[in-house]
Amino acid sequence: MPSRWETFIQRRSSKVSYTDQQKTFAGDSELAGPSKAWRSNYETSSASGDTFIQTTTNTSSEETTSSSNTFSCEKVKAAFGNPFCINSTDEVLDLEPAENEVIRNGEVKLGNRLIRSACIMKTACFATVGIGTGIAAVFILIFQEVMAEFKYHALLNVLDNHQITSPLVILFWFSGVIIPLLIGCLIVIYIEPKAAGEGIANVIGYLNGVNTSTGNTMKIMIVKFFSVFGTMASGIAGGMEGPLIHIGACIASCISNLRLPFHWCIRPEPNFNQPFRRLQTDLHRRDLVGGGMAAGISGGFFAPFGGLIMVLEEGLIYCTSDVMVGILICSIVCQVFVVTVMSIIFGCEGCQNQRALLFFSTPTKSNGYKYRDIGLIILEAVIAGLLGAAWNYCQLRLILLRNIYVKTNGRRISEALVLALITAGIGWLQLAGLQQNCVDEPSDVKGFNFASLKLKCKSGQINGVGTLIGLSQPSAIKFLFYDSDSFDMTTLLIYSITYFFLSTATMGTYISAGIFVPNILLGAAWGRFYGEFWKAVAFPYEDFRPHIFAIVGAGAQLCGVIRVPLTIAIIMIETCSAYYLTLPIFIAMMISTVVGNTINESIYHIQCLVAGMPIIEKDPSPLCMRISVQDVMEKSVVSLQKEESIQNVLFNLMSTTHNIFPILKGKILVGSVRRCQLIQILRYNLFNKDFVQSYEIMKGNDNPPWTINDIDLNLYDLDQIIDLGLYMNNSPYSLKMDSSIVNAHKLMSHMGARHVIIVNELNEVVGILTRKDIVYLRKKVSTCAVRLIYLPRK
Repeated sequence: MPSRWETFIQRRSSKVSYTDQQKTFAGDSELAGPSKAWRSNYETSSASGDTFIQTTTNTSSEETTSSSNTFSCEKVKAAFGNPFCINSTDEVLDLEPAENEVIRNGEVKLGNRLIRSACIMKTACFATVGIGTGIAAVFILIFQEVMAEFKYHALLNVLDNHQITSPLVILFWFSGVIIPLLIGCLIVIYIEPKAAGEGIANVIGYLNGVNTSTGNTMKIMIVKFFSVFGTMASGIAGGMEGPLIHIGACIASCISNLRLPFHWCIRPEPNFNQPFRRLQTDLHRRDLVGGGMAAGISGGFFAPFGGLIMVLEEGLIYCTSDVMVGILICSIVCQVFVVTVMSIIFGCEGCQNQRALLFFSTPTKSNGYKYRDIGLIILEAVIAGLLGAAWNYCQLRLILLRNIYVKTNGRRISEALVLALITAGIGWLQLAGLQQNCVDEPSDVKGFNFASLKLKCKSGQINGVGTLIGLSQPSAIKFLFYDSDSFDMTTLLIYSITYFFLSTATMGTYISAGIFVPNILLGAAWGRFYGEFWKAVAFPYEDFRPHIFAIVGAGAQLCGVIRVPLTIAIIMIETCSAYYLTLPIFIAMMISTVVGNTINESIYHIQCLVAGMPIIEKDPSPLCMRISVQDVMEKSVVSLQKEESIQNVLFNLMSTTHNIFPILKGKILVGSVRRCQLIQILRYNLFNKDFVQSYEIMKGNDNPPWTINDIDLNLYDLDQIIDLGLYMNNSPYSLKMDSSIVNAHKLMSHMGARHVIIVNELNEVVGILTRKDIVYLRKKVSTCAVRLIYLPRK
């Protein structure tokens, strides 16, 4: 027996043809514009040495319902070997604030009280996100220190009684890497696979307006929180700062969904037990996620301003000064909370103003750098840019190989096991082979995260490779930043080469691990080797300080990978307290970024593009003013009249997945209404409520959001007429059909528009434009090259 929905669709389809609905808005045939078949072609540009294949599609759940043009990223990769594509299933956030007569009247009646309460609620949410991220950071940092001290003393006890080549030492060393890594891997694979990796690409996509909210859930946050313990305990080439950023974003994404207990005693409606309901819009949630990302940087590096700058550098579109203030509040609250709690726990009274709490801060014997060092720093930055580009290239190829060969849980566990065996084996070989390579022991390095191994070294000396491998990453970085007069170059060279390949192999496995600290450690290692080399070759008898090149190389290496120069420069200055190196650090960051961008994309943009996210740049692609919106617009638009029957509204919601519906008066565009708003109107019977009640419902989004399947047809008179003029935005973003796509790009990136309606000279709707229609134009701009890859019209 057919269901009520099937009966309704059959009855409705016998009255109105879907084709007739399309003819209502499409206009005359001569206005239909050129065919979009040209968009399925691919063009390759090999300028400056690398090849890109750009493509897009005209099918998405918000653009068209045609199934014949279903786009498959896997098919493109298999057919063309190109990793970049646009995923047709990815949705875009509604960053444009909702506006209609109901909301305007509700704001007038509620007055200034509404503005004050909204400001207080949002500030409270930012502060709560900062505290929540700070709590996670405190637990992670405490575990890191406790585990580092436990491993240090356990390793000392074993080495005091046995040779490093004895079976007991080998068993202890390998089990200390394999067991924690497998535990962290199994947690991710069998509980929440989305918690694997760093998660920052997912956060960047969300800040850019791509709906990746399914990757920012509470379950992912909890799994990632416990999985990162396995990463730190195993000692693999992965950090905790990246996962902490994702944890902060998850907290921010969930904070507006908090529910009050015993809400039924106050108001029985299930969707009114949320104190932050007005912040449940895509725009407010996106702003809070930006605060969570900044708080993760602040809690991981004690660099609140670095967190704010990273959010701005990594694609936060449609941003205002109020949002930046809120993000900075979140970042500062997190930093103050973490520093205060850590100083209390470790008995470091007054550490808020001391260098001991800074991760990578060490005392220096020199007063700064000399101008002769600038030339060497420039060369070092060029090398860092090349190594960063090589690191990204290796990551891209490994991602593609994993997508092909590592798809089952068994293979994912086997990959983690092989990685653990290789990491432990390389570490043990270096310890056994270089146990007599000793350096002077740092005597004045303060802080709760530094320790060292002596092995076979004399009194007053420590083993270099033992300190780099056997202890925590912050201890190794402090060791490399220490301003000493001697350092073993053989140890540095071997460690740098092996750690480069270990760090590239570690990223992408099914465990929560970040790339920040591993790349800082890698850059510090080869940067220290770089400084020691020049000291031995050119400046053996002068006051030449190699530790300067370790500090600069650490930041330049990381910047060559993620390409956010201002962020990395501020983080290095704040974290290392290296204010005397401000100019060299900024010079190195800029040069490293330019060199890396000349070769390939940053690692996070590579991950976003491989995932098919429709990332939009802040500035439109150059040389594309000659392309008009009618060349790329989608013509399959479904519209509604200003006064529609419930039957017509339900049918269009049921038969399409479009996110927006233009509202017409005859054939003239008079407004637009979102899909979620139509569902709210029907679900809550808003056409029978007053303005204040309707405002409380329409100002925020339902969580979880209602769908068309939640509508009960028995509650409605299907022939009843709804005046959609009360609920439509009567000034939607629109462009004339001969406008350049540059104008559409500006509306989407600067104004937060999700859709742009295309009209003719008579203001009749002829098409609609979404982000996916314009992101196929990719610009590649650097100091050495400016390239535009676009698909020509056929």
